[in-house]
Amino acid sequence: MEKLVKGEACELDNGKNYIVYSQVEYNGNDYVFLISNFTPVEIRFAKQYIEADELKLELVTDPEEKQTLLAIFNEKKQ
Repeated sequence: MEKLVKGEACELDNGKNYIVYSQVEYNGNDYVFLISNFTPVEIRFAKQYIEADELKLELVTDPEEKQTLLAIFNEKKQ
């Protein structure tokens, strides 16, 4: 099993589909910036990792962590 990369689609536990807009390593973790492929558009950040040969996505829910990741993804974009 491989981790998600930019442009790939995935389905989260909520049954909704998202596209990987960007990916970044931060504090030893691999994060993805997800954008929904439906309207209204939803944006999610998730930590991705492999466990027992299966890709796991853990949504980021902490507001401070979201702000930090947003700043990191914005820097990467420039």
